[in-house]
Amino acid sequence: MYMRIALGLLCLLGSMVYYAQVRKNKNHESPRSYKLAGISIIGALISGIVLVGVIYKDSQVRPWPREYVAGQKPDFSKVPGVSPEQELWATNIVADTFISLKKWAEYSKALEDGYILMSDLGNGEFVHVINFKYLRDDHNFDPQRPESLLYEVVDNKYTLLAAMYMMSELGIDDPALKNLGGALIQLHNHSDLVRGSPFAAAARMANLHVWVVSNKCGVFAAADHPQLLGVASVPTESRADVCS
Repeated sequence: MYMRIALGLLCLLGSMVYYAQVRKNKNHESPRSYKLAGISIIGALISGIVLVGVIYKDSQVRPWPREYVAGQKPDFSKVPGVSPEQELWATNIVADTFISLKKWAEYSKALEDGYILMSDLGNGEFVHVINFKYLRDDHNFDPQRPESLLYEVVDNKYTLLAAMYMMSELGIDDPALKNLGGALIQLHNHSDLVRGSPFAAAARMANLHVWVVSNKCGVFAAADHPQLLGVASVPTESRADVCS
């Protein structure tokens, strides 16, 4: 944004300086001088219009959620109601998660580090694994200790898709958690899936995905499957982690 504004100002200033030089030229009354002066004025007007357009476009709020493309930095700017602190939190948690998840790209490494398969949450394509050691500690949103990981299974090959942070003993309406990312995040749980299973208590905890693969509903989106959307404190159509 600032580079574009600087270039616009430079063009505008150049046109104005050139016009001033033409006016000072001793031959300024010649037809050629008037032509050059006219070109300078037109250039200044065009530069001004472009500059105003750039400033206006960059000042407009933009809808959320936004598609996330793997390998690119997520764009959290200009989201209504999101503070600079919340935007910074989101930027940091995503960047740190991307780095830490590299160690669990291999499914076998996750199992070695204590993650256990939550088969109750699998649908034949997506499976969660959970680390109860991380779940029971006092760390929330710790990229080095994500409580759960989400893999896609195709032809018995496991591909890491996302981390799922799970907040022990904290619910989806916890104000401190919700305030971290504000309108950028939507806390949810999976209490609708595992009633009566050994994972029922864990499934009631507030959780949030951070995706390392592309996702049309954003880097914090819920799983893109009707059975895995989970339960949130707002209707599905109002959720910040779901899109059409």
